[in-house]
Amino acid sequence: MHKMEKIVIIGGGIVGMTAAYLLAKQQKEVIVIDKKEPGQATVAAAGIVCPWLSKRRNKVWYELAKDSARYYPTFIQELAQDTALNTGYKMVGALCLREDETKLEELEQIARSRHEEAPEIGEIKQLSKAETKAKFPIVDPAFGGVFVSGGARVMGNCSF
Repeated sequence: MHKMEKIVIIGGGIVGMTAAYLLAKQQKEVIVIDKKEPGQATVAAAGIVCPWLSKRRNKVWYELAKDSARYYPTFIQELAQDTALNTGYKMVGALCLREDETKLEELEQIARSRHEEAPEIGEIKQLSKAETKAKFPIVDPAFGGVFVSGGARVMGNCSF
């Protein structure tokens, strides 16, 4: 008789639940232990999927985040096929704001330099202060923005 492997995962955030789901698909018996305390990172997060505009210097983080953003649409499709879970995932684009024109141009350059290795970033467009205000009326008119069409959002508070 074949014994099913049992795996315990500590933490039911995005990483823990993703690991649990993928292990369960491999026929592993999975138990997730989570305190469910208020203010946890996954629930508190805005659910933004857009690593390409980050100015973090940690290259390992960027590679992981970039690869995760690339995989995310496939993962969401698998979840939709296998579960009744509504993740709220939607590719809506992302806008990164800067007040300073030079910093806005630097941000656009970062995005363009990353486009070749990360085409999922989509269209990149620098918006003037007036264009930013017209597109997103709640934004302070002092800010311009860099818009990337590949940015997405997901609900951080959905659960299995």
